[in-house]
Amino acid sequence: MDLVQMLVSQLGINDQQARGGTGLLLKLAQDRLAGSEFASLANAVPGAADLIAAAPGEDDGGLMGALGGLLGGQAGDLMTLANGFSKLGVDLDTARNFLPVITGFLGEKGDGAAQAVLAKLLGR
Repeated sequence: MDLVQMLVSQLGINDQQARGGTGLLLKLAQDRLAGSEFASLANAVPGAADLIAAAPGEDDGGLMGALGGLLGGQAGDLMTLANGFSKLGVDLDTARNFLPVITGFLGEKGDGAAQAVLAKLLGR
């Protein structure tokens, strides 16, 4: 099972929400991690570039997007993610479950390096 299918089946969301939500997280990784670290993560997720392209844009972020940009750091990242998931119609409880599913997917692939990069991004 691929990552998008896993998210759809485990979280009860649609394909567009799974692709866009994963893209939001990958975009955050791309913005926050060193090139080699991001490459490790992107190589472990098939179609990473397409998933990033499926993420909602920040240009129409409204107040939540603006607050995320002003806050910066982890608080800003959380606001930006919350805004993106909201645009996808994904509630915050469901959005919180993306990471465990993605981490589990990487574990099933036996990609401990990508799991470590994801944990570093999340400060775990």
